[in-house]
Amino acid sequence: MLEVLLMLDCRYGRTIPELAERFGISQRTVYRYFDTFKQMGFVIENRSLTYKMLLQKK
Repeated sequence: MLEVLLMLDCRYGRTIPELAERFGISQRTVYRYFDTFKQMGFVIENRSLTYKMLLQKK
């Protein structure tokens, strides 16, 4: 899960199929990871078909 989270920390974002293929997991598992990240307080932005992590300013 940590590797998926780190892949989301990029400028242009990643697609669900790209993440699933890269880590050898199902696309559904990627969505489950996203749900977990959101529950932990991370903000995952969805732009078109790409997803990326947003940093929150305090």
